[in-house]
Amino acid sequence: MSIAERLIDRASVIFDVGPRDIRSPYRADHIAIARHAVCKVASELGVTMTDIGPALNRDRCTARDSRDRAAFLEKTDPEFAARLDALRREAMGEIA
Repeated sequence: MSIAERLIDRASVIFDVGPRDIRSPYRADHIAIARHAVCKVASELGVTMTDIGPALNRDRCTARDSRDRAAFLEKTDPEFAARLDALRREAMGEIA
């Protein structure tokens, strides 16, 4: 299982969104927010947007925009920041 797939699985639990929804074309806020978190943590782990995009059924530019949106939300939304941090901790724990 790739890093991207593992992140999607972890994010689905933390953000209470199904993995298929995260990969889907749906743009509902609660789904997009989970997708943003996956892109941000993937980027922090060194996964390129060219690699994470296809795992989310998106192109690299959309994945980059999602990563950037996560950075904004992390600064402005405490609930998102807490969930993002939980995803980071789980991802780092799995890699270490």
